[in-house]
Amino acid sequence: MSRPEDEPRTFVVDPRKRRILKWIAIAGVTPSVALFVGISFFVARTEYMHDPARCPFEAVETRTLPGSVGVLEEKRVCQEGVEEHRWVVKRADRPDREIGRRRLMQPSYEHYAWSAELRDGWVHVEVQNEGVEDAHFREGPE
Repeated sequence: MSRPEDEPRTFVVDPRKRRILKWIAIAGVTPSVALFVGISFFVARTEYMHDPARCPFEAVETRTLPGSVGVLEEKRVCQEGVEEHRWVVKRADRPDREIGRRRLMQPSYEHYAWSAELRDGWVHVEVQNEGVEDAHFREGPE
């Protein structure tokens, strides 16, 4: 014979309270959904604008390092006010290889400097942009 405490309890919620709880839940979830949609739209738009087929890189400068190694700096402006640079290692015996990329607001590239050097047979690139933390890119094993 079952006892009353062994039976599952059921809660009956008043229909008015149910409606109120439903609107509270909707009000709580709506900002999160709107934020997610906004961020997704921004990311999709930015990546679409920076599609290599639509907006290719242009060569800026090549620096030669010992051992027939070169580092090519390329840039592009695909979105107003945003400039993107990348650094590509060029070796005679291997295919070109991108080792670093940086996308910043254009004023950050008004006064910037970069250097490249060989350490232990690998290319190291350091980029200093005004007002932004320095970037360090390192070529490594494939």
